[in-house]
Amino acid sequence: MLGLMMTRQSTDSTILLDALTSHLDDAFTQPGQIAVFDADGTLWRDDATESLLRYLETLGLITPPEGYASIDAALTAMYETSYVDACKYCASAFSGHGIRDVMRWSEQSFARYVLPTMIPLTNGLIQWMQQRNAEVHVISASPWWAILPGTRRLGISDDHVHALNVDMEDDCLTEQSVGRIQSGLGKAKTAASLHSAPVFAAGNTVDDAYMMRLATSAALAVEPQVLTDDPRDLASIARENGWFILRKN
Repeated sequence: MLGLMMTRQSTDSTILLDALTSHLDDAFTQPGQIAVFDADGTLWRDDATESLLRYLETLGLITPPEGYASIDAALTAMYETSYVDACKYCASAFSGHGIRDVMRWSEQSFARYVLPTMIPLTNGLIQWMQQRNAEVHVISASPWWAILPGTRRLGISDDHVHALNVDMEDDCLTEQSVGRIQSGLGKAKTAASLHSAPVFAAGNTVDDAYMMRLATSAALAVEPQVLTDDPRDLASIARENGWFILRKN
């Protein structure tokens, strides 16, 4: 039992990748079987949306909301109150900008700030799954335009990226969120709506736990973090459920 726990919890990506692929080898046997991943903190360590907002703030293209000295100050206050409201703000902050401009800025920001923080374990696991013709989906509370530069680099189809969306007017983003907020139970509902139950799921906070519980074979907690507005601990939940855990060095 101790040996099993040691292989399921490690700071070494190589050891854990070997353990995961060995465990999943008998699970991914048919083309089209599903794996679901969170994005920020799971596929890369940086927060793609926050980095994009900071980048555009330095260029003078986005300003902090009234009453805050900076985007960071606003986000810190919002996360302490409501994770979902903070996510909505992250999308609404781009209101009025054309989607082509936003996508160009997003690519620039991702390449500069986020790309160096890609997580080898989950990136390698996705490649392994794709070689087995698995269907990889990303379910994220971030705006889709902020994470698309990363998911495309990983070879994930755009239509398999389920993220925060807003209404568009004349190819410009608006403040109005549309569709499901991919947070908590919302992530689980999206995962459950796919054509079959996910064989595997990965996330990094308790916000991902409902989705991770749907996995029929294995789940992975990636360097688990505690949310500011939620005292629950994903690492404890992962240990209770026998999930794999990539621990921070």
